[in-house]
Amino acid sequence: MIALGLKIIALLLIIPGLLTMWIAIISDVGATLLVTLNSFRLIGPKSSDNKQSN
Repeated sequence: MIALGLKIIALLLIIPGLLTMWIAIISDVGATLLVTLNSFRLIGPKSSDNKQSN
């Protein structure tokens, strides 16, 4: 949702000329990195509750 919202905002700002294409590209790459780094939380280290005790 974050990346899609950012694209819509960038599109609305590019049309009247308030945002250049380069800034839109940089913000899109930044949003992609943010979403990717956030997804790493799903594959991060597991909690100690899941370990088997001997």
